[in-house]
Amino acid sequence: MAHLPSRVTPPFKLYRITRECGGKPLQSGCDIVRAVASLGDEDGDDELVRTDALPAIRVQRVRTRLVVLSGPDAGRDWPLMPGRYRVGSGRDADILLSDRAVSRQHLILEVNESGVRAVDPGSRNGSYCEGMRFQELEVRTGAVLKLGTTELKLMPESERPRARPLSARSAFGSLVGNSRRMRELFTLLERLSAGESDVLIQGETGTGKELCAEAIHTHSPRARGPFVIADLAGIAPSLLESELFGHVKGAFTGAHSDRAGAFERAHGGTLFLDEVGELPLEVQPRLLRALERRQVKRVGSNDYRTFDVRVVAATHQDLEGSVQAGRFRGDLFHRLAVLRVGLPPLRERLEDVPLLVDTVLQRMGRPPSALSDQTRALLAQYPWPGNVRELRNVVDRVVNLGDEALPDIPDLPSPPRTPPPCRRLRTTRRARAPSPWTSPSRKPRTASSKASSATTCAPSSTAARATCPARPVRRASTACTCASCCASTAWTRHRRKWVWASRPPAFAATSAGSRGRMFPGRVITCRTARYSSGPYSGTCRP
Repeated sequence: MAHLPSRVTPPFKLYRITRECGGKPLQSGCDIVRAVASLGDEDGDDELVRTDALPAIRVQRVRTRLVVLSGPDAGRDWPLMPGRYRVGSGRDADILLSDRAVSRQHLILEVNESGVRAVDPGSRNGSYCEGMRFQELEVRTGAVLKLGTTELKLMPESERPRARPLSARSAFGSLVGNSRRMRELFTLLERLSAGESDVLIQGETGTGKELCAEAIHTHSPRARGPFVIADLAGIAPSLLESELFGHVKGAFTGAHSDRAGAFERAHGGTLFLDEVGELPLEVQPRLLRALERRQVKRVGSNDYRTFDVRVVAATHQDLEGSVQAGRFRGDLFHRLAVLRVGLPPLRERLEDVPLLVDTVLQRMGRPPSALSDQTRALLAQYPWPGNVRELRNVVDRVVNLGDEALPDIPDLPSPPRTPPPCRRLRTTRRARAPSPWTSPSRKPRTASSKASSATTCAPSSTAARATCPARPVRRASTACTCASCCASTAWTRHRRKWVWASRPPAFAATSAGSRGRMFPGRVITCRTARYSSGPYSGTCRP
């Protein structure tokens, strides 16, 4: 059985080929191919076997980068422009790797408009792509190459720059700052102010969201139009529709005349919706329609009125989380957040505190010398949970009342303090004072008794007593003479026995050495003191 050439694609039939074809001997392989192509099937129908042509593959011209995923050079990347690059650990390599398992000239990358071709010139440890070793390979975008212990990934180059260019100004409207975060913010505000799209400002309380909205309006083409503020958190829910969309006379009790809503009053200018996250769910569909159609209908009216307004909304809440929790409509969120601005909290830009202090003093009409350098240094260390609003109030208070009005700066967190160890002392061989609880006929025990040879535990502080290692634990021991531990009010008398005050009488401690008489301030010997259960179960230890 002869083997068909690879260019003959299925479906095909196998034929028995002899040395002769049509009475003529076959001389070469080409004759065999022609003979196979001219043969018909068994029924006598001649068919020409052809290779189907594939559709042309469109070559994507994508700019790529070579990124190191793992290895000693993880995190580095190189842009790949059209050309030839040598990858290795040698000094003459175009892409130098510090991996000791990489040869001096480990791989050659040929970059052109059609793609990237990788050639291994004979490295010692070989080159691998997705677990397969190769000598020559057309590398697709997103493929991972492994050279030694280093993994390289071919990724498309991003069109946008990684870092936003910094603005040259230190103030944008009433917003002030010299830090990198604020200068990047000023660059963003400069770009979006020139447009007409709606803006969503997000930031913590006191970061200056209203000042940011006013600055956007001032630097926009609508600067000559009105700037209307609608504080949604300060309006009663029953009056929100009337405040936003207006009402006609007689629409409800107290509507004595027609009144234009905030959208109509801001015609030709900017409408600032403060704390939009507080908007009730039943009002959100009407606001969404107003934003989509740019039309409003007054409460009690049948006609829609068209308006021309740029909407700037602000909130301190996490609207994405509110959408997931079902407290805010997702379509309304996406309609408001066409352009998004995030204001950084003051604790993330403490280098702006001196400039902000000078700005506040200037607006108060006070010279910069109104605050000493020591006071300024203390203000720069405060975390400012209330952000710029709190800073303004503190500066005003310190200027009028003095340094006593400075806020309490939290101390650095101290490491957990361990209680001092118990001092192990020997009992003194002196006669003890008679106990007020002993019988008058009983003689006080002296140092000659058998309990006088035990040791005692004397914690040096009240805090140490709570964690004293001589307290009852779950381990066997021989004796316990915890005079200082027993000096607290933990022991109480019950039926002529001393027991823990926090435990029921059933768990009374019996002592053969002291005959059940445990009292504060007395050195005792608990040779057989045992506790059946509970937090103090076990036996005492010395």
